[in-house]
Amino acid sequence: MTIELRDYQEDAVQALFDYFKTNGGNPLLELPTGAGKSILLAEIIRRAVEQYRPTRIIMLTHLKELIEQNYRALCSVWKGTPPAGVYSAGLGLRDMGDQIIFASIQSAVNDVEGFGPRDLIFVDEAHRIPKAGSGQYLEFISRMRAMNPSVKVIGLTATPYRMSGGYLHRGADRIFTDIAYCVGIR
Repeated sequence: MTIELRDYQEDAVQALFDYFKTNGGNPLLELPTGAGKSILLAEIIRRAVEQYRPTRIIMLTHLKELIEQNYRALCSVWKGTPPAGVYSAGLGLRDMGDQIIFASIQSAVNDVEGFGPRDLIFVDEAHRIPKAGSGQYLEFISRMRAMNPSVKVIGLTATPYRMSGGYLHRGADRIFTDIAYCVGIR
C-alpha cells in the first residue's frame, strides 16, 4: 500500500534530510496535533533505512497507544515486512535486536545497553524531555551516547516550549539544537 504524504509532510521529510546535510545537531520537527506525525515519522524512518542501509533506529514515546500507532504507520509505508520490533512492557513485547525498535521510555531505560548502539533516536512527544536535570529520556540518551557518541536525537512535538524551561532548542544543557521544520496550525 502506498501512502501519499501531504505537501507539508513531504516538506518536513525533505527539511530533515537537508538539515543533516548541513548540520550536526539534534533537530525538532514542530507539527500541531492532527498533522500526521505517525505517518511522517514512518516515512522518515523508511527513507533513512533505504538511503543508509545499516542505520539502526529507536523510536521512544511514553504511551503504548503511540507505540502501536507509530509501528502500524511504519508497516503501512514499508513494502513487505519492516525490520522492526516493539519493546514495551505494557504491550508484552520485548524485541531488542531489530534494526528499528519502537519502545516505551519506561521500559527501554532499564535495558539501554541491550539495544546496542543506535544511530538515530526519535522521540515522539519530545516536549516531555526536561531541558536539564534528570529523567528517563535524559538517562536513556546519555547511556546511548556512551555507546555511540555520534547518535542523533530527533524530536517530534506540537509544543517546543515548556513553561518550566522555555524553548526546547535554546539555552544550556538542551538536547535539541534547532527546529528543522515547523508546520503552522493552518
